Amino acid sequence: MKPILLTRRNALLGATAAAAVTGLTVAPLAMKAALAGEPLVALEAELIEARAARDKVAALWSAAYDKAGAWAFGWPKADFSCPAMSKLSGWFHSERIDLDSIKAYNRHTQELVKDLPEFLAQRKADGRERIRWWIKARRAQRAAQETAGVSQLDALLERNHERVDAIEDQLWDTPAETLRGVLIRLREAHRDYVAVQCSDDERDFYAVAFGKVLSDLERLARGMPS
Repeated sequence: MKPILLTRRNALLGATAAAAVTGLTVAPLAMKAALAGEPLVALEAELIEARAARDKVAALWSAAYDKAGAWAFGWPKADFSCPAMSKLSGWFHSERIDLDSIKAYNRHTQELVKDLPEFLAQRKADGRERIRWWIKARRAQRAAQETAGVSQLDALLERNHERVDAIEDQLWDTPAETLRGVLIRLREAHRDYVAVQCSDDERDFYAVAFGKVLSDLERLARGMPS
């Protein structure tokens, strides 16, 4: 499921969905009795279970992240106390540093003295020391992640996200056969609307989603099953 942008137009659609959900939820018993035999019921139950499983893994991942420590994620923090690294302090101002930046700095400083062999040898040695420092720091990060179990949980969390996404897609690709199915779709659309936002290129999601709900209502009102 794509994240959703909260636009004025979507706000109006969200309010409409909320009203529809409220109205259907308080339907009379006679109407509720007529809401049987809906394929979306099983999908909704499966989606609820999948989200619960994903949330449990996400909680485990958060605990593992805390155990490893924030330093173990992202590029290594620059350690300017290292003699070879200290020479970067006036040139590289970010807290984190990537290997390409170190290599670029090495090339730059070596180019400046390429015709001065007495200086070039030392700058090459410093450059190699900086690269060794970075590799060692990166290995320490990965070791901390492994010890905390982050890598395994990363893969497990990704599989859980993919399962939830697949069920959500199936829910929207399966037409409702009863008013109960329409209620499920409205409930799902409204849930996502109030929970998330999206980028500009995804703003039309709700136009499509609510369009499908309206098509269901129109088809069922005509008594024409899909």
